[in-house]
Amino acid sequence: MNQKKSSADPLIKVIFLLKNLGFLFVLLLLFAVCCNNTYDRIYGDSHYKNKIENLLKNGKTVLAQLDNEYVTTQNKSGNYYKSSYEFKYSFKINDKVYNDTFTTEEFIPKDPNRLIKYLTVHYLPEDPDVNQIDAEVEYDYAKEKVDEHGIGMLLLNIFGLFITFILILYMIIVIRDKIKNIDQPIENTYQKAQFYNEVNQKTDYSNLR
Repeated sequence: MNQKKSSADPLIKVIFLLKNLGFLFVLLLLFAVCCNNTYDRIYGDSHYKNKIENLLKNGKTVLAQLDNEYVTTQNKSGNYYKSSYEFKYSFKINDKVYNDTFTTEEFIPKDPNRLIKYLTVHYLPEDPDVNQIDAEVEYDYAKEKVDEHGIGMLLLNIFGLFITFILILYMIIVIRDKIKNIDQPIENTYQKAQFYNEVNQKTDYSNLR
């Protein structure tokens, strides 16, 4: 028996399709987070640590001048807000000026009352674009980050990658089927349930053969 199509069927299907698309978007975000965390634990933090270590071993130092302009960012930590400050700095090597930025949680006052106007920067002589303010402090921080990345957290992120990948594939199949059947009428589950209830209430099953 052909199911009669209701005028509300397309709207209902579109609503459910949007819900599925929203869930897929959330899964993609989770997948991206797991990818980023896995990358950091396998390569990212170790690469950053090796970069700072190379600067300390093979780099040279020069005084960098801080720019007067800075950007303030506030991040919520529990019931408190932490402020961080992004400063621009510049230094000159062989009559060429190099510019970069660094972020600190310690406020550096603006001119004319600035306590610190110049900072030491480590740079590679063959490529001064590779440089770092407070390289010794950054190396300790990077080493600590690498040491705290245990195998347990790595396995947890890999497991998260696997689960979200399977769910993403499943949602893509579901969404594809919903788009394919968008013009089909919605099955009347109420009438079907009513029919099965009537069948179950019968005591003589001989007429159903």
